[in-house]
Amino acid sequence: MPWAWHPESNVEGAIAPPGGSPPQVASMPRRVARCHLSRKSMQERAKQVFWLAVVAFTVLGFGLRLYRLEAQSLWYDEGVTADIARRSLAELTRWTAGDIQPPLYYYVVAAWGRLAGWSEWSLRFPSAFFGTLTIPLLALLAREVTRQRLAGILAAAIGAVHPLLLYYSQEARMYAMLTALGVLLGYLVVHGAWHREDRWRHWTSYVLVATAAVYTHYFAFFLLLALGVTFLLDHWLGNWLTGRHLRALAAGRPQPGLDPARPSPFTPFLLGNGAVLGLYLPWFTVLLNRLSVDSSYWEGSLKLWEALRHVAISFVAGETVLEAEAVRLLLPYGLITLVAMAALLWRGNHRWRVVHYGLLWLILPLLAILILAAMVPKFNARYAMIALPGLILLWSGGLAELMAPAAHPLADRRAGLLAAYLPTSLGLLLSLPLFLGFLYADRNWFYDPAFTKAEWRQVSQFIRQRMDEERAAGQAVSPLVVLVSGHAWPVWNYYAPDMPPLRLPQLEILDVNAVLDFAETAQALRTALRGKTDVWLVEWQHDVVDPMNLVPLQLQLAGREERIKREFWHIQLRHYTQIHAEKVLMRSPAVTPESINFGNQIYLLDYTVAANGDLLLFWQLHPQHSEPPPDLHITGNTFTADGIPFFRMEDRRPAGYPYPTFRWRPDQVTVGRIPADEWAGPGALPGTYRFRLGVYEAEGDLTGLDILGRQGQPLGKHVILDADLPQATRGPDEMDKAAAVQLIPDLFIQASTLAEEAEPGQAFGLEIHWYAEEKMPGDYRLRVRWRQRSDNRLVGEQELPMPTTLPTSQWEDDQRIRTIHQLRPPLNLAPDDYWLEVGLTAPESTFARLPFRVLGSTRLFTPPPFATPVGEDFGGVLRLLGIIEPLAATVPARDQMVFTLVWQALDRPAADYSTSIQWLGSDGKPAAQVDLSLPGGSSNWIPQQVELQTLITAAPAEPGDYRLVVVVYDANGENLPRLLTHQGRDMLELGTVSVTP
Repeated sequence: MPWAWHPESNVEGAIAPPGGSPPQVASMPRRVARCHLSRKSMQERAKQVFWLAVVAFTVLGFGLRLYRLEAQSLWYDEGVTADIARRSLAELTRWTAGDIQPPLYYYVVAAWGRLAGWSEWSLRFPSAFFGTLTIPLLALLAREVTRQRLAGILAAAIGAVHPLLLYYSQEARMYAMLTALGVLLGYLVVHGAWHREDRWRHWTSYVLVATAAVYTHYFAFFLLLALGVTFLLDHWLGNWLTGRHLRALAAGRPQPGLDPARPSPFTPFLLGNGAVLGLYLPWFTVLLNRLSVDSSYWEGSLKLWEALRHVAISFVAGETVLEAEAVRLLLPYGLITLVAMAALLWRGNHRWRVVHYGLLWLILPLLAILILAAMVPKFNARYAMIALPGLILLWSGGLAELMAPAAHPLADRRAGLLAAYLPTSLGLLLSLPLFLGFLYADRNWFYDPAFTKAEWRQVSQFIRQRMDEERAAGQAVSPLVVLVSGHAWPVWNYYAPDMPPLRLPQLEILDVNAVLDFAETAQALRTALRGKTDVWLVEWQHDVVDPMNLVPLQLQLAGREERIKREFWHIQLRHYTQIHAEKVLMRSPAVTPESINFGNQIYLLDYTVAANGDLLLFWQLHPQHSEPPPDLHITGNTFTADGIPFFRMEDRRPAGYPYPTFRWRPDQVTVGRIPADEWAGPGALPGTYRFRLGVYEAEGDLTGLDILGRQGQPLGKHVILDADLPQATRGPDEMDKAAAVQLIPDLFIQASTLAEEAEPGQAFGLEIHWYAEEKMPGDYRLRVRWRQRSDNRLVGEQELPMPTTLPTSQWEDDQRIRTIHQLRPPLNLAPDDYWLEVGLTAPESTFARLPFRVLGSTRLFTPPPFATPVGEDFGGVLRLLGIIEPLAATVPARDQMVFTLVWQALDRPAADYSTSIQWLGSDGKPAAQVDLSLPGGSSNWIPQQVELQTLITAAPAEPGDYRLVVVVYDANGENLPRLLTHQGRDMLELGTVSVTP
């Protein structure tokens, strides 16, 4: 430090010599000497109390760091540590040169492991050791910066129980070691021995510790930057204050605590940092290369406020408080920090030094890390741990300032006891929530399962136990373990070296661009599956390397998945039996004329339904897609085979959220997998469904991309996929029996109508949720009754078939089913309020009652007069009687024309059809057109019913002769199927119209 003051002297005007020793007692008057000796005795006792407290908190911190040290499984990063540390020195160095981290920490673990073994406890002990070492180093640092022993004690207390420091002191990674070296480095900078006779010993210590820090983690350079700026600012302010002191001496007003004779430390400090850079030169090329080629993260932009929020949460609650709870802690901890800084600034004198050391230590490394993350968007809050000691300095220094009444101007004798001890009370009051929050997070870490690390140990033990049980039962066992992602092999190999896995993909370090495809999985799986009885699929970070779920898909095709009831934290374990290697899909679909082209952006190549009911969609980018490809989403609606709306799928990306279209390769066939209960809905019975699929741009036109024909003509926005669900989907986990009606023993229903009112003959949906506690004794049909509410008179009754794909007699115990039925009020019902009663054909069946209103009929059966007669049938179900308006022979360009079509139903239409009026040019393509659904839904029309449909269209912009045609089509059908006229044509020509300029 560039100047000195008497840390223990209150003698007014006394200036400490360079060595910092107290004034000589012999030169003082006797009373002053006795006073000084008494103060010296008190200082000795205070020093003993300080060291006893620091030792006590260090022992406490050491105990916490050893408590349950081996309780949790190693996770991936720790498995990497175990693998690397067991290698030879040369291989260790080579591997770290291919990774992003320097090798020093691994050298330390390698040396320790060769002495103490490679158990989980042993691997984590170096972190526990460095985490414990951080506690007294924080105490020394805080005492050195604040010149208060109480601040050092508080810093030790915080360091002992801070959840972030505790968490990483129990992890076999380098962060605890980096933090300890960082605090020691800060102490060497603050200690200020750069000017002394032994400054070269201090210089050597600084260079060695700084070099060790940057060889532990390259983010230590950001701490060196922060400490360098703080040191230079400290030096500049020291020179300014020294000049002020000299001017005060000349005026006869000496200032205590300043030493104008102290030499400048700038040169040795600068040389020390230069030496650190020189010692790091061998690793600089490795660092720069890894930063340029590192592909373990997705390219994107840094979300600044999200990153800052995560850092703030980790600094106050560590990694062991749920984010929703931790966010609520930010405000009180922020207030504590502000009060601590205010207390330091209030005191003045040298206390501002605590603020600027703490603030710059806190802000500058974090700022540098965020700037790097903005260029290389790979960020985790743990990277900012090197900035945490700055915050601890502010907390400990500010709270110590509050807790020491003698340090405050309020502590004047004339101010009274209340004013004197008010700051102390405030300091104690603020310390309470600070430490309670830390202890709560520590408790979560040790006892809350929500903070369990990836359970690699438990997964390997489970598989091994199952294999041993099968062998003990005399079964021929030849299992295969498939590991996705393959880069997780170090931690798997630590726990299961006897079960070498098939690694997909074959990586040493995560590469987000190494996405599995058919070419990489098919041959590898078919070769590995030959002769195997079953497969254990272990998935971790599979959303990154296998976002299409190709490996589970291939294993599902090759065998049968056995459901595993046990779940593991952060790891998905799946088991497949009855393996047939030849069933692995070796070739993916290709683009054909039948491929569905969505807006020249994406092809739907093919689709299929897997044996478990999952819907598989095969996609490929269109060669003419936008660059970069847009973020496409799909929308889907499921209908029953007879066209009743059954379920609406939540919109999603074609291949799932982790794999957006802008990450697809142009020539890659991408598989989207939609689980059965997400496209057919929960509780769906097996059978044929119609899935209406559309594609839209998330940041563009949400109405969807047009499906384009071979000549580029639009064919609507949806494609209909006929999907056969092979088995019932899993229903809801629970049913509210209090709201359900028991129809027969062990069978309950909850029924609801999808409309509250309808006209006679108008269709509406009836949704029923079924719950069968036991197997049904027979097959039943649905019985529906209409009962007038006013007099409870039965006025109508009908039976509806239940789905034949899974008759009621085949329902499983505890099965939950969902069905939707189309109902129509009988045509003879008068307008009134009715009970709709739902039951079964079983003689003992009771009925559930639903209120329903039948409206008066608005149907027309007599056509109005029309000016343009047509009289053409479409598909044998609809007849266009005529057009009310006369058909003009000549119209101006862009002029609007109104067509009121008069329709009549010849039979009950099977679908809701749409009408299109088109202006066909000489090339046969529409120059203008208008489309509109038939009114009221044509499936609700009854024979002889008459409906009027009004369409408004603008004439083409280009003059010429155009054929005016009418088309009737099914907008929900695949490729928009048209109804044919009685002459077998797919359009009706009304006549030729001339468009004039």
